[in-house]
Amino acid sequence: MMAKGTHTTTMMANDLPHVEVSCLDCHDDPPHDETSDMGAALNSHLDVMACQTCHIPSLHPDNVTRRDFGTTEFEEGPGIYIYHDELKLSAPGEGINYVWWNGDCTFLGNPIGDNPNEAGLYTFYNAQYRWPEFEDFDYEGWFEEVMRPIARNGRPSKIYPMKRFNGRQHIDLGNIGPFGGMFVPYNLPDYYQNGDPDQAARLEMDKSMMGMMYGWMFKIYMLDRFMSYMDIDGWNLDSFEDVKAGRNTEPRWVPTDPMLEISHAIRLDGALSCNNCHGPQGVMDWQELGYTEEEIKALSRSR
Repeated sequence: MMAKGTHTTTMMANDLPHVEVSCLDCHDDPPHDETSDMGAALNSHLDVMACQTCHIPSLHPDNVTRRDFGTTEFEEGPGIYIYHDELKLSAPGEGINYVWWNGDCTFLGNPIGDNPNEAGLYTFYNAQYRWPEFEDFDYEGWFEEVMRPIARNGRPSKIYPMKRFNGRQHIDLGNIGPFGGMFVPYNLPDYYQNGDPDQAARLEMDKSMMGMMYGWMFKIYMLDRFMSYMDIDGWNLDSFEDVKAGRNTEPRWVPTDPMLEISHAIRLDGALSCNNCHGPQGVMDWQELGYTEEEIKALSRSR
């Protein structure tokens, strides 16, 4: 049985969603020695920072930040074609991104949260890879109208470290919206053997499951609602023949980088200290975290 808890950006349906996973399940509350000045100072951060923020100072050097499934390269050892890893970052502020998070997330893995200063300067969705069909979509207006109230009315937010990741994969362009679209799966044996993502996407559409997926039953019972989460008005069955023929489909990045929760790199040795965050070389982007100019000046002073 696997505990899931109520804090997740991956939305995996694990066995025990009611069982919380917390550092304080094992460690004292508060976790640092209150009798020392340093311990008291660290404990004073607990209302706004998760334990993981300091205790995950880096990721594995091979950590992938951007993976392009639409481009392949041949691996001599196993003798197969694989995806192209475009970017690998592991350092704080690079591979690790710091966000406000209340435990909830959007449909495409964007952690929901807000800076408790209520200055309205923090956003967690910016569509940095917005698709050409939606260049004129008012993402800022949408965020203020829809997501800001959700973030503020949810559970209290804390600063968490997240693994930044984006993948470029074939999309059915007949089923897209401002926040993404339907991924087209690949026929993996063909993908690995021939290294042609376009062909692998076409071949996968020949499977009976894909025909059912583009049928009326899936539309009514699942996919109309599924697509609505990306602000798409219903599941378009008419695009099936196009995608099957390799038309009206191409690989694209998700419009905004998903952020994946991380917990397995927690360690005591090497944890971030005061000057890793505060000071001119601090790993925190205080402006991106929605602090005011006055707050940024105070937070940027070395400790």
